[in-house]
Amino acid sequence: MASSVAPTASRPNPANMRIIGAGIPRTGTLSMKQALDILGFPCHHMAAVLADRTDYEAKTWTKAGTEGLTDAEWDDLLRPWQACIDAPSACFYKQLADLYPDAKIIVTTRDAKKWLASMQRTIGVRRPGDWEWFLMSNFSPALRHMTPMWKATVWKGCFKDLPLAEHILPDFVGEVLDFFRARGELDRVLVYDIDSKEEGQLGWTRVCPFLEVPVPEGVAWPDVNASDPEKVRRMQDAAGDATRAAFGGPGAASGEKKDSSTNSADAVESQKALGGASTAKAAVDASAGVVSKDKKAVKTGFESYMGGARPSPNAEVARIKHNLNWGLQVVVGSALVVGLSARAWACTVATPLSSSFVKRSASVITTDPAVATGQVWDYVIVGGGLAGELNASPAIKKTRSDSLLSPSVHAYLGLTVANRLTENSGISVLVIEAGADTRDDFRIRSLDQYGKGFAANNTDINWRYTATNGKLVSAGKGLGGSTSINGAAWTRGDVVELDNIGRLGNTGWNYDSMLSYMNKAEKFTIPNGDVASLGGQYNATSHGFSGYVSVRFGDVVKDNTTQRRSSPSAGLHERFWTGPQQPAFVKAVDQTLGIKPLADVAAGKTNGVAYFPNTFLPGPGKLRSSSAIAYLSPIEFSRSNLVVLTNFRGWKLIWDPTKNATATGVVIQQSPGGPTYNVSAKREVIVAAGSIKSPIFLEHSGVGNATVLSKLRVPLKVNLLGVGANLQEQTNGVLGIPNGTIPYGGVGPGNVVAFGSVAQLMPNNVTAVRQAIESKYTTWARDAVVAGAAVNSAGLIAQWKLAVSALFDYNVGATEFLFTTGFPTNDYGIELWPLLPFSRGYVHAVSADAFSNATVNPRYFSVPFDMDLQVASSRAARRILQGDAFKNISSGPENKPGFKVVPDDSVNHGSYATWQAWISKNFGSVAHPIATCSLAPRAMGGVVDPNFLVYGTTNVRVVDASMLPMQISAHLSSTLYGIAERAADFIKAAQT
Repeated sequence: MASSVAPTASRPNPANMRIIGAGIPRTGTLSMKQALDILGFPCHHMAAVLADRTDYEAKTWTKAGTEGLTDAEWDDLLRPWQACIDAPSACFYKQLADLYPDAKIIVTTRDAKKWLASMQRTIGVRRPGDWEWFLMSNFSPALRHMTPMWKATVWKGCFKDLPLAEHILPDFVGEVLDFFRARGELDRVLVYDIDSKEEGQLGWTRVCPFLEVPVPEGVAWPDVNASDPEKVRRMQDAAGDATRAAFGGPGAASGEKKDSSTNSADAVESQKALGGASTAKAAVDASAGVVSKDKKAVKTGFESYMGGARPSPNAEVARIKHNLNWGLQVVVGSALVVGLSARAWACTVATPLSSSFVKRSASVITTDPAVATGQVWDYVIVGGGLAGELNASPAIKKTRSDSLLSPSVHAYLGLTVANRLTENSGISVLVIEAGADTRDDFRIRSLDQYGKGFAANNTDINWRYTATNGKLVSAGKGLGGSTSINGAAWTRGDVVELDNIGRLGNTGWNYDSMLSYMNKAEKFTIPNGDVASLGGQYNATSHGFSGYVSVRFGDVVKDNTTQRRSSPSAGLHERFWTGPQQPAFVKAVDQTLGIKPLADVAAGKTNGVAYFPNTFLPGPGKLRSSSAIAYLSPIEFSRSNLVVLTNFRGWKLIWDPTKNATATGVVIQQSPGGPTYNVSAKREVIVAAGSIKSPIFLEHSGVGNATVLSKLRVPLKVNLLGVGANLQEQTNGVLGIPNGTIPYGGVGPGNVVAFGSVAQLMPNNVTAVRQAIESKYTTWARDAVVAGAAVNSAGLIAQWKLAVSALFDYNVGATEFLFTTGFPTNDYGIELWPLLPFSRGYVHAVSADAFSNATVNPRYFSVPFDMDLQVASSRAARRILQGDAFKNISSGPENKPGFKVVPDDSVNHGSYATWQAWISKNFGSVAHPIATCSLAPRAMGGVVDPNFLVYGTTNVRVVDASMLPMQISAHLSSTLYGIAERAADFIKAAQT
């Protein structure tokens, strides 16, 4: 198809095109057209072409498809509209996307089988040039021009001159997504599946957030093409019989007669279904004209719609309003003419494809277990996300005790590994995901919705585990795991912390070996001048530029007050670059604690304060770059060797009875008490279900502590004591001050953070603190072993020694201080959590049932030093907020917890006992649990070896956050993506 002239920067009168539809006919385009009209976006549709009383539209669209249009011609054609949907405009989405770069893209789609059936019932004749088209070309001058237009646009641009077949729809949708993905513009795109059964995926709640407009009150979503099947059949029969009667076609001489009043009534019903109300009589007249055997009457009937002269451009909007009903009628009228009958159409469209034609694959995502059980896979992966983490949310609901509920580390690495393994077309991979495909869920899609995933009623996207002390541990549920609901922060641990993984006995693991893999995952966007001038700095060697995960700083958007802010919705402002607060925080942590600015928190040093990037796509809307968006979406329609089965749980491994702990597959189940299915793996099973689910899956499979398994009555396969032990979780607290007269709330996550060292948080007795910790190793370790949180004292003490060295010798970040605006409500807030807890807990299954709950016991503060550091960090946060930097932009003293709750004093900023009491009542889970399937020597309580293999098995690996043996001073996503990339290479190497 010919391209338009490239966009020019100085077009004198460009069209105000806000929305571009990239959906082919019979995908709900007419409903979408009317919805956009209701929302205030006058929308072009094929109905407008049919309603045009001259041949201007048809001829112009034909020219667009054969010769191309200039920018001015495009603007003239589209100037009356703010949106376009359906053919013929959908065939030119590439040109229009270039010409109107600020326009958003809506891709309407549906189930391919239903689409084909709909095409066959309505407008789905064979390719232009066949006999139906010859007849159409002779009905009227308007239809004569419609034929070449349809051929040059729809059939050439959407159907690729191929016979009508099921593959055409997924081919077109895949082409659209590939186009915008290659440009890094998926954030412009909304995929609207009219056959979706998921809550919130249809109607106003789906479209309005994407367009950033309010839902119209009291207005139902237009559903103008949802017709009763019997009514459709009767209208088709009427149309077919009428056409055959007019032209003496098959059936005309059969002697059959139909009641013309019935035919006319059906025509009226049809045009009403398409939205016309005031011109029903015209449709009846047209129907009567068709029934007549007089060809002139037929022609006259249709020309009653098409006659007249084209108005001037200045009168175009009025013409559009007047002709809207005409166009809607003609959609029906043309269907009546070209419909023939359902039986005749079935004959014309059923031409089989050539055996040499290679179809584009449908989506790799399915909920049909038959697809998974129908073959033996090379690899079966249990878990369809990253194995990432979530940082505490400034928009999370609170409990009755006013404690913050934080997001969780339960994302999974499955999709990252699946993508890399299926790069080899000869390798087949099945991914099992317990949740749904949530990529387009409005609560997930944009970072502006951050926090919605943690509401109590959102268990469809959040596992919401309950720990033994009642605290909630959130975990992303669905494709992308926790990367779909987290705060999208991109920071990295200190060099010494990643080196310590190797020092724990894991040969080959260190910062240098991990850096290339972390960079491999990343596609970093270099900050522009505005961002850089405000603190968005980076070290090029610490980032990757060609990976899958989009990492970038938020844009700076200035409004008419020249303040650093933007207004995405409802007067709320993005937390990126919001006014003077963030610079005040950077200044305050330096003045009060001596925490100095860092250029890049991903560069291997964690003690400092810095602005950090987040994982989201370029462009408007801040669309999340989860592991599903990053690693699955680009290959969704092109990897026939990959299947992702959603809404099924991996229950347990299937073992080869003739070999020693060799897995041959996985038992899966969709619902409690429902049927189970066996899926087969001939190479390996990769467990990537996260820090809570992975140890439970192993225990259900007979891999774990023999004592635990005996209580579950699960046959022992491998006595592996470390499964479920060594759980490490961080504890969160929040302090706040009122924000004064600065009118900034906030949506989305923050982007400025400080990491304070022990020396900065406990400056008066740092040496004594170290000595006290070292003197308690034996006692604390013994308590952990007795509690079932550690396999033996030696392994746990080895971890603590490495952590103490990192904290006191290398001054790594001991506590994170994440600055927020708008949380607490209308306040400036600091969320804080000690990063390297010494307390250890455990996770275990409570029964052999796939759907049973887990026992999750982090044993918070079981090591007293964790509370000591939490108190010191709370005092430090109080000092930061009382510093001079905040005095001019706040309107009063601390209000969370407030001086009445925790009285202040000039020396300690609150007594230890008072802080301890408040913390114990109000702390929350940061939701960064790790280490329940630790990467460590088996003798030290390890579960997996340096090659990711589960000890005692031959072909079972764990690749998720559960294998990270110790916490690091960072948000975990970057590190875990690197682990997944590394695992994929290890698995590939084992194939030879």
